Amino acid sequence: MKLSRTARVATPALAALALTMALAGPASADPALVTRNGGQILFTAQPGETNTVTFSQSGGFLQVTDTTSILLPGPGCTRFNNVNTVRCGSQTGVTRILASLGDRDDTATNDTSIASDLIGGEGDDKLVGGTGPDRLMDSDGWNAAPGSDTFDGREGNDTIVSRNGGFDQIRCGENPGDFDILLADSAALDVVVPNTCEFVQRG
Repeated sequence: MKLSRTARVATPALAALALTMALAGPASADPALVTRNGGQILFTAQPGETNTVTFSQSGGFLQVTDTTSILLPGPGCTRFNNVNTVRCGSQTGVTRILASLGDRDDTATNDTSIASDLIGGEGDDKLVGGTGPDRLMDSDGWNAAPGSDTFDGREGNDTIVSRNGGFDQIRCGENPGDFDILLADSAALDVVVPNTCEFVQRG
């Protein structure tokens, strides 16, 4: 059977496309979105992602890195070096970091002195604050005792809400002079590292 010129040209292209699709495998989850709105940095995970995100200050810039998810830079942010890192301009003027992790087993770490709101969603999450005043909250906790800290406020006057009906282990912080507030479940669910929270209220 003789192929027309159009078919002869199209056949290799179609074969290459099929090979590319096969190598790519199933479609991955949408990338997490990072934007800057005035003094606020916003990180929004998409459904189906596992996020391991760190906020840091590098070379005078506010930098966001996610080692397990691609990041999509939105307004006020640009990609830096690779698909897992974005920078959102000068750290000067940034007053708060807001991160919403969504589903899956996620980790968020604030390695800055900037205040942050780190919010876990479904899944076994770990939230780590910085040296400023942080607010850490998770909506469901773990399904079983985690065996390591699920909340760590570190330095600063932090507010932690682990009252979610799941298992958690909480370390508010051990910096002298800080005043940390914890709203927790009963002792049967939430383990609090001794001498790290100045105020604890259990529900």
